Amino acid sequence: MQYLLNPFLGQLSRSHWWGLQLVIFVLAILGMFLTVIFVIDGATTSDSLTTGESIALLGIAFSMIYMNFSTCLNRLRDTGRGSFWYISFLLPVVGTGLMVYYCGIEGSK
Repeated sequence: MQYLLNPFLGQLSRSHWWGLQLVIFVLAILGMFLTVIFVIDGATTSDSLTTGESIALLGIAFSMIYMNFSTCLNRLRDTGRGSFWYISFLLPVVGTGLMVYYCGIEGSK
């Protein structure tokens, strides 16, 4: 679990990376569920978000991006690539495919 918070921890295996991606996904769903339960005001009929809702959803998004960043940097280090490769994951069309290939499919070098 330390790999979720520390991008400079060390090497990370493929199976461990996939497991951490599942943890990140579950945490995102849990965070949105808790936001719906505790933050969203059902009495308002407005289509816009309140300040509390916006802060909660931005917090969830930032947390998920940071955890993904940390796990991917650790995995990229294991495949012999530098942190610069993470920038390629931000490309709009091919970024996710590159991330899955480099971190989840390709073996260690």
